[in-house]
Amino acid sequence: NIKMSGDHTSKLCALILGEYFDETVSKVGSNLLQFGIKSLGQIASSTSGLSLKEVKRGVALLVKHNLVTFSDHRKAGVVDYQIKKDRILNLQYFPFYINLVSGQQEGKDLPPNSASVFGPETSALLQVLFEDGSLTASQTILKASSCLTEDSEDPVNIQKLWSSLGTLVSQKIIESCPANTDQDSDIPKFSEDGKKMPGLPHLKISDLESAVSQGNVDNLKDTVYWTANNAVCSRMYRDSLIVHSAVRRIDDTAGRIVRSILDAVAEVNDPWSPTSSHLSLATITSRVKKDWDSMVSHLDQYLTILTSDRTRFVDKVGDAGGGQYQVNYKHIFTEITASTLEKIILERFGSKSMRIFRFIREKKYVEENQLQQVVMIPGKEVKLLTYQLLENNFICLQELRKTVNNNAPSKAIYVFYVNFDQVVRYCQNLCLQSLYNLKVRTKQEYTACERLVKRRQDVEKKTKEYEQQATEDQDIDDFVAPLIPAEVEALEALDHKLDQCNLAHMATLNTLFILQTYLKYKVS
Repeated sequence: NIKMSGDHTSKLCALILGEYFDETVSKVGSNLLQFGIKSLGQIASSTSGLSLKEVKRGVALLVKHNLVTFSDHRKAGVVDYQIKKDRILNLQYFPFYINLVSGQQEGKDLPPNSASVFGPETSALLQVLFEDGSLTASQTILKASSCLTEDSEDPVNIQKLWSSLGTLVSQKIIESCPANTDQDSDIPKFSEDGKKMPGLPHLKISDLESAVSQGNVDNLKDTVYWTANNAVCSRMYRDSLIVHSAVRRIDDTAGRIVRSILDAVAEVNDPWSPTSSHLSLATITSRVKKDWDSMVSHLDQYLTILTSDRTRFVDKVGDAGGGQYQVNYKHIFTEITASTLEKIILERFGSKSMRIFRFIREKKYVEENQLQQVVMIPGKEVKLLTYQLLENNFICLQELRKTVNNNAPSKAIYVFYVNFDQVVRYCQNLCLQSLYNLKVRTKQEYTACERLVKRRQDVEKKTKEYEQQATEDQDIDDFVAPLIPAEVEALEALDHKLDQCNLAHMATLNTLFILQTYLKYKVS
């Protein structure tokens, strides 16, 4: 069995910290990952090569990004710091969340007024909040303005940025940080109701524009800090997976109707409840008409298809008011997870093994001779394939004795069954190990060609300078030493390998999110 819950998960988290922060933060995080919880003195004494000041800075950054929590529960007056591995793993989903907010991941499948099509200004605001952990509203505007200025020569519209920030607040994509309720204590105490949305500060746009142009917003009356709401961002990502599943199983129109229903549910429900509250047909009709006016005429037929599909994207739970509907997230993700596991088995063992796994899961308990009769595979091959699935923890074997008498001849039948939760956890560990291997491989490939990559960057930089400075009678070869064919070929091979690693990384993250979401609903 592959066990990622211990050392390998810590190594993966250390690699992620190294990617998102500097070496100091990575060392402090790695030290905390080894023991889980430590005091500041223990961290400083066991982290070699770092001064106390550097350790404090590293811990402060981790706390700012909500990756480390602190308390004095173990010993009063002594602050202990505890690192959260699940939050570190969640850092990898930030690019997905930014794409969702800017509308790049789903594109035309979203209604024009969806919460996922706010545009580049909103994605820039969310990106700086992800990078800095928490900022005041004016600091967020300043940093987002700098990012947009680097990407475009056009002047930044501060009014539009401020409006976009207000949209993020109203949609709860960002939330205010909890306030310290004990200002006199050395150990801050945060109130549970500190995350109630206080709203953006009342600032004059002219004052904000002036402060941004000067590059200093410290004089503005802005004391509330804001951070990304990971629960809402994860909910948006979850909804996008459900929409894509509906598109694949039915068609684009069904996906758009499901998108409208999920948006309507998100406005009135807890984002992570296993099932939604009841929605009347009138509510669904008005929402679909608002988003996609032309689809209302076929809404009844599509609702019938969505309720009768195996995945049950929508459940009909009553007939009052033309029909009452409900979204059962737990069941939907059980079906999506089952489909994901079948794809994993298909890629690893082939289509015949996938048929065997699917049949055993549907029938719950199956004898070996039943498998041979139903899946239409020769008996010798069935034994080999079931052994492979058994060896890799995808199916289990149980002995059922025909008699309990110890003196009688031993007679027993053996049945195969699927422990679905165990398979999901096993595949989750596979995904975590795959992510670790991909990061190590990417780093190895880049390190091997680091000199060539730097040379290409120098050539590109000098070529730009040549285009700006050179005269007509000068040749570019006199100004820049070009890459030789062997170097070009090596760099192309590197780019191809890195692209493959990146695609595999994104696919693995997508699979991991599905498995984690299923387990989250299973626990609830």
